[in-house]
Amino acid sequence: MDKQTFMQNFERNDTAGTASSSMSQRSCLIAAIAFFCVLVAIGAVSDTANALSAVFYDKLLHFTAYALISTLVYAGLRGAPAARALRTLAFIFVLGCIDEMIQLALPYRNPNWLDWKFDMLAALTCVGMLMLLHPVITARHALRIERINYRPARKP
Repeated sequence: MDKQTFMQNFERNDTAGTASSSMSQRSCLIAAIAFFCVLVAIGAVSDTANALSAVFYDKLLHFTAYALISTLVYAGLRGAPAARALRTLAFIFVLGCIDEMIQLALPYRNPNWLDWKFDMLAALTCVGMLMLLHPVITARHALRIERINYRPARKP
């Protein structure tokens, strides 16, 4: 397969995959927001957060939950890895603040800014690892596209 044929196949597959890529990115963002809403709803129920904290360490819960949200948000954004990382960190910053403000509004909960710091630590850790893995994932995806589009020339 010559270079021109490969590029034509790659461009065709790239434009065909844009709609599905956009859909999967959108679904990642929707999943992140839905998961955050579930977290807030669970935390708003009286004594549910205390029961969970009795079983698992509170900061570990925050770290795990926001690590998942960070991963989903990063996967749901487009652009260069550094731009995606900054937007993900900003998004987690806002979500963490919203979470703590909701706790401030509830009479049986109190905000703990150390929780917010663990939220941001989770986001920084996940985004850093995703940025390091981005070239590996991208290269693997490009190799898979090349393998899929390879068709031997037909002999007359």
